[in-house]
Amino acid sequence: MPCFGVHQNIFDCGCRLTALPRATSTVSASCYNRSSFELALMNDPTPLPLTLPVCKRLLFLSPLQQSCFTDIVARVSNVAIPPFRPRVPSDLCPTELYSILLHCWSENPADRPESEKVQSALKLVPGNRHGNLIDDLMNRMEKYANDLEQRVNERTAEFMDEKKRAEDLLYQMLPKVVADKLKQGQLVEPEIFSMITVSFVNVHEFSNLCQNSGAMQVVDTLNGLYGLFDSVMEKRDVHKLDVNLDACMVVSGVTLSSKVSGQHAAEICRMAVSLISAISDFRPKHKPDEEVRLRIGIHSGPAMAAVVGLRMPKFCIFGDCVGIAAKLEATCEAKRIHISLISKRALDGSAKEFLMDIHGQVDLKGGSNMMTYWLRSAADKEC
Repeated sequence: MPCFGVHQNIFDCGCRLTALPRATSTVSASCYNRSSFELALMNDPTPLPLTLPVCKRLLFLSPLQQSCFTDIVARVSNVAIPPFRPRVPSDLCPTELYSILLHCWSENPADRPESEKVQSALKLVPGNRHGNLIDDLMNRMEKYANDLEQRVNERTAEFMDEKKRAEDLLYQMLPKVVADKLKQGQLVEPEIFSMITVSFVNVHEFSNLCQNSGAMQVVDTLNGLYGLFDSVMEKRDVHKLDVNLDACMVVSGVTLSSKVSGQHAAEICRMAVSLISAISDFRPKHKPDEEVRLRIGIHSGPAMAAVVGLRMPKFCIFGDCVGIAAKLEATCEAKRIHISLISKRALDGSAKEFLMDIHGQVDLKGGSNMMTYWLRSAADKEC
């Protein structure tokens, strides 16, 4: 190719050091002849810094000029001997750059340097402050990749934090085994348990506590109460199922760990004792002199568990043990734990932790009676 074509190739590789002779009337008049055009370029003493628009103006001035390129392509394709090569005066560019050009045009392919060596050599050319275009592109790509990797890691960490918070919230609403099945899109089949323990916790005379109180004060009191309940329950293998303003239902024995250990009755009783102890220090903010008291009923027995609903699934317990536990809570005294005979028997392995006082017979639905007891911690003083 002619010298101006060579300069364009150099420019495309990122080198801004080369220059073309300034276009003059001599160039314009002789551009239709390749040899005279090259001669005019070499004889013009005034260099013009090479830019892509300059190259395009020289290459595409007229259809007659394009015939020069046809001649060049024909001479190269005919493999003339000696091979046709562009003539570039050595004084048009730095010596180091001229040496690189000669090596790249070597007739022996083995003598031509690899692209990495060319890039390294171009960096050593005097005045090449901006470096090679390929190097600049690679540096930009590397920087972009590093920035992208950092952003991906940050977004992944944020996603995992959100996922953990969502899972924690789900595990508070449903037992972990049930929640994991729902997350995997599996159908949760109803399950029958031979023995679980159910407890009802109620705030004694809550309506009196709410008298002369505003709505926000009642909500604030409930938030404080259930925050206290949750702090106690999370330390035990129990699950809070249902909340009805001043009462909640708690169950143990439906999780894998409680089923394997058989400690569902002991876990509920430990929770109940801890609640009675913790609530003694609780006072509503708007009524600091008002004492909050609890009533707790506990019963053990067979039951069935099922997930009800699709859009807002709810884990429910069905069976007589639920009704009996509610009955024991309703007949309980303030600051007391009312426990059935069956639950007392289930506590035989933990008898040293608790003390039992006989309460007496309680009438159940259907005309039957059941012996019940007052439960208290062995560390408490005798009532």
